[in-house]
Amino acid sequence: MKLRLTLAATSAVLTFSSFAAAQQPWLGDSRYGDGIGIRAGNFELHPSIAGEFGYDSNYFQRAETEEPIEDAFRLRVTPALSLSTLTKGRLGSEEVQADQDFRMQASLYASYNEFFGSDEIVEQRHLDAGVGLRVDIAPQRQFGADIYGDFVRQGEPSNLADTNEAFDRGTARGGAGVTWRPGGGLFDWRLGYEGAYNYFEDEIYTDLNNVQHTINTRGRWRFLPRSALLYDAEYAMTRYVDENSPQPNGDYVQARLGFSGLVTRQLALLGLIGWNSSFYEGVDSLTPP
Repeated sequence: MKLRLTLAATSAVLTFSSFAAAQQPWLGDSRYGDGIGIRAGNFELHPSIAGEFGYDSNYFQRAETEEPIEDAFRLRVTPALSLSTLTKGRLGSEEVQADQDFRMQASLYASYNEFFGSDEIVEQRHLDAGVGLRVDIAPQRQFGADIYGDFVRQGEPSNLADTNEAFDRGTARGGAGVTWRPGGGLFDWRLGYEGAYNYFEDEIYTDLNNVQHTINTRGRWRFLPRSALLYDAEYAMTRYVDENSPQPNGDYVQARLGFSGLVTRQLALLGLIGWNSSFYEGVDSLTPP
């Protein structure tokens, strides 16, 4: 059994950027995660800093019968900065927002992780970082497009205390899509592609480095002001860079159909039903994920 207790204290300069909110779960509500920011011409700057302090009863996720359990106190500090075109807080009316044919957001953050405990725990201190860019073209027009890319470096321990055998890794991702919105936006459909490269920093795990290709699509039909039918599907391919990797190459397919909307003025409902499966080279049977 593993116990995690986290106490969070956060302070910001003017606002929290969306990238920082993504890293700090308690800022997921945009009412607290976004602010007015600093205006610079047709752009907004959102600097921020956030902090977490918590306790982990089994940092290396070990089985009690095999290896000694190591607990840890952990401090994480995350400064972040984002740059975006003018957002809803400044634009005001929907009519003004509809005139925007170009929306952009660029974000970066760094998270310093400090540990308190045994010598093995203290050696786990590390720095995580991320940077991202997203551009939406003609987001309110009948035909639109989007382009995005990001990179995230994340440190994660294995069951071993040796920092040369950790699951520290990085992911570089990029994608693009086109969207069709007939009927004044009551119906929209997006078709896109995403590519990602996942790599491990420590040599012991480099045979797990892989490339992923994903074709995805999603649709929405709004038949009431706040109710809609939803559909999404994706086909993903994972290919390992090392031909001798212990993991087989595989494909993954998923499709879902659902409803999102208000049942009453106070009650909302989101329901999805779907099917997914994965297929692996050298494996004869169909294996669910």
